Amino acid sequence: MLDWIFEGIVTWISSIVAELMDTVSGLFLDALGTDMTAVEEYFPFVSSAFTV
Repeated sequence: MLDWIFEGIVTWISSIVAELMDTVSGLFLDALGTDMTAVEEYFPFVSSAFTV
């Protein structure tokens, strides 16, 4: 009986953590966007790493 309750609580907490991580990563990716100048400002090694 207690196993079901504990498993339900752990499942609920893990789903909340997963949603928070998804939201934070979505905000981070939206902030960077597809503009490469913003990416190069935060990560200067990107421009030298992807020169062909």
